Amino acid sequence: TGWYIDVYGSSSTPDLRFVDVSAGQVRKTIDAYGRVLMPYQPVFIGSKTVGQNLTQNIDNLVSFETEVVDIGSNYSSSRFTAPVAGMYQFQFTCMGYSVNTGYVRPSLKKNGGTFYGLTYASITTSNAYESIVISSVVNLAANDYVEPYIYVTMTGFALDNTGTFSGHLIG
Repeated sequence: TGWYIDVYGSSSTPDLRFVDVSAGQVRKTIDAYGRVLMPYQPVFIGSKTVGQNLTQNIDNLVSFETEVVDIGSNYSSSRFTAPVAGMYQFQFTCMGYSVNTGYVRPSLKKNGGTFYGLTYASITTSNAYESIVISSVVNLAANDYVEPYIYVTMTGFALDNTGTFSGHLIG
């Protein structure tokens, strides 16, 4: 287990590679020109393809059923699990329809509990579509997970079949 540093390439254009021994993968390369390359950069995009009725006065896990991109295989069933510790950028968007007025609170939950990117939106028009967008940077340890949630105070709030949940390691 552990890491080793490997000098790779020719003597005129050597690359410095950082290799994870246990995974047998190059995690970072500094090329001969000083560029930092990170081939193990986890990135995911999940897409909403099915409508979803939300229950009043509870945190509803938002379902993003289709995996569009999953570099590193860390995304499944609306949950991203961090393969390595670091700062991650997350965003989710969706469209909802309300037959009543009230409040909507989209959020990201870390490990099922801690809220990030928490915000409230007031729905003042009944029988109307509302766009929901949230974005946040979250510090994760390896194996921490993040999921998208929406809390609604009104009955009759439903998400349509559009939107995305995405994220990536930023450092």
